[in-house]
Amino acid sequence: MSISEEKPTLTLEQVVQELELRIVLGRLRPKERLVEEDLILELGVKRHIIRSAFLELERRHLVDRRPNKGARVRDYSVEEVNALSAFRADLYRLAISKIRFPISTKSLAELRRIASAHETAGQAGDYGRAVTLDNAFHTCLSELCENRYLIASIGEMSAAARPIDCFRIADPAISSRAVADHQQIIQAATRSHSSELIELCVNHIFSSSDNYVRDVLLHRDEGY
Repeated sequence: MSISEEKPTLTLEQVVQELELRIVLGRLRPKERLVEEDLILELGVKRHIIRSAFLELERRHLVDRRPNKGARVRDYSVEEVNALSAFRADLYRLAISKIRFPISTKSLAELRRIASAHETAGQAGDYGRAVTLDNAFHTCLSELCENRYLIASIGEMSAAARPIDCFRIADPAISSRAVADHQQIIQAATRSHSSELIELCVNHIFSSSDNYVRDVLLHRDEGY
């Protein structure tokens, strides 16, 4: 292969995005080891890029790193999933209580645009884009509280929970539920109905975590 035909080198952010997507979609399973040498060869990047990617994934709570043991995909217990979901629910309750209603036409239009693009991506089987757009939808919603520290906290906890939220994203029933939830959230936001908006967001969080606990963690703990 000539120099002109060589594949472009991936940036650190591209490597992080690729590994995050593999974790979120379950291609890398909880407790699975991330092998530096294999990733260096597969992705065609330098060792420092892989190690920096591991650090960023650890910051996003997606990977655990141990001295002399390398990096592994984070493995949540039932108690940790429930605690994470409860904390995220509290963050959303606080954020929504800070929103100044009525929400601007521009913000509502952006929520509708993202929700529509998310639905289209899911229907097309573009699950990587669907994950990105689902995150964008909830980021757009949280930003309405206009408190940057609260927004950052919601974003950090959402990143940690992304494998939980996006579990079985390819399942038509799960995907349809997410689409319906987004539409109901938009309707509540449009009506300036704060308590309904809180209830919808909290239910959305716990619906995903309940599915994950039931279909992944309980089966694993039972030895299946």
